[in-house]
Amino acid sequence: MLFTDLPLDILELVIRSFIGDFATLKSLTLVCRLFRDPCQQHIFRFVTVDDTARCCRLIDGLRSNPTFLRHVQRICVGGNQGPGASWLFENMDVITEFLNLISEARLIHFSLSGDNIIPISWAQLSSPLKEELSKIFAKIKSLQLIGFYDIPIDILTPCHKNITDLDLLNSNFVQGSAVTPGSPRLRLHYLKIFTITPGMVEALISSGILDLSQLELLDFGSGPAEVDLSPLVQSRELRGLHLKWLTPNIILDQAQKSSLRSLNHLKTLEISTRWKRGRTSPNLKCLADALSTLESPHLTTVLVTVAVPFIPVGGDFVSLEVLSVALDQLHQRSGGRLKTLDLTFEVSSPADKLEEIQQGINDRIQWKGDSKVLSLTVAQPPGFEDDF
Repeated sequence: MLFTDLPLDILELVIRSFIGDFATLKSLTLVCRLFRDPCQQHIFRFVTVDDTARCCRLIDGLRSNPTFLRHVQRICVGGNQGPGASWLFENMDVITEFLNLISEARLIHFSLSGDNIIPISWAQLSSPLKEELSKIFAKIKSLQLIGFYDIPIDILTPCHKNITDLDLLNSNFVQGSAVTPGSPRLRLHYLKIFTITPGMVEALISSGILDLSQLELLDFGSGPAEVDLSPLVQSRELRGLHLKWLTPNIILDQAQKSSLRSLNHLKTLEISTRWKRGRTSPNLKCLADALSTLESPHLTTVLVTVAVPFIPVGGDFVSLEVLSVALDQLHQRSGGRLKTLDLTFEVSSPADKLEEIQQGINDRIQWKGDSKVLSLTVAQPPGFEDDF
C-alpha cells in the first residue's frame, strides 16, 4: 500500500505533526502534489516579516504565485518585540509594497511592531504605508500594535465591522472625532493594554468601545489619580477582568473609584501582584482591601498570583492573614456561586525550600469555606533556576 492511498485525513494528521518545522514542511511540498497544498497551508498560514531580505523574498514569491495568498491568515510585521524604529523607517517602501500584495488575503490577525523599547510616533509612518494598513485593518478580526504612541483613534474606524480583539503593547491612542449617533460601534470581545496612559480611556470610549467581554491590563504604569478605568470596567458585557502585575495601591484606588464595584456580569477575575517583605506588607493589604470592595453576584472564578521575590521567613507570613480574611469574605458574598479560587505564590527560592514555605503559607491562610473551592499552590516562577 502506497502512502498516497491513505485517507486524506490521515495524511493531514501526519503533516500536522510537523507544524512549526518549516524545513520539513518545505521538503514535503516537493514529495508530490498530494502533499504540496496542505503543507503550504501550514507554511504560509502565519507569516512573519522582520528583516528586509525576507520581505523581498515574500514579495517575489507572491508576484510569481499569488495563490499563496489563500493560505495566509496571520501576519506579523516586525516580530513580537519590535525590530527598532530604524528598520521600520528604512524599509517603509518595501513594507508598503508587501502589504499591498497581501491586502487581498483573508486575514484574521495582523501585528505591527515599531520599537518596544522606545515607542515611535504613529505620525512618522509614511502616508502610503498608513493607507495600506487601513485597508488591512478593515478586514481583520484581531489587531496587535507594539511600540507606537499617539495613534489616532480614528484608525480603528475601518475596524468597526469585523475586529473583536485588540492588543496594545507599549502603545497608546489619542482622542479622535467622537462617534456620531447611529454610527457603528467597535464591539470588541477582548482588549489587552500594556501600560495605559492618561487620556487613553477617553480616546477608546470616543470610538464607541462599550461592549467589552474580556479586559486585560498589564503593568499599569500611570499614577492612580491620573486614570479612571470605570468607563472600560463598567461595560455591561464584561465577563472577564485580568489585572496583571499592577501595583496593589492602583488596584485599590480603582476599587475606591467604583471601577471594581457592581460588576454585575463578571464571571472571572484574575489578579497578579507582588509580595513586599514585612509583617504588614502594603501590597498584600491593598490587594485584600480591593477584594473586600468587590461586588459581583455572578463571579465564579478568581485567580490570584502573588510573586514572592524573596524567601519568606517568620514574621513575613503574618501579612497573609488580612488576605485570608478578604478571600473568606469574598466567598461568603458570592452566596456559594464562587466555584474556583486559585491562589498561587511564585516564590524565587530553591526547590528544597518550597515545602517549608508552603507550610508557612498554609498556617496563615485560614480558609473557612468549601475545601473544594480553594486551590493553594506554591511554586517557582516559570524559567526560574536554582542557582543559590
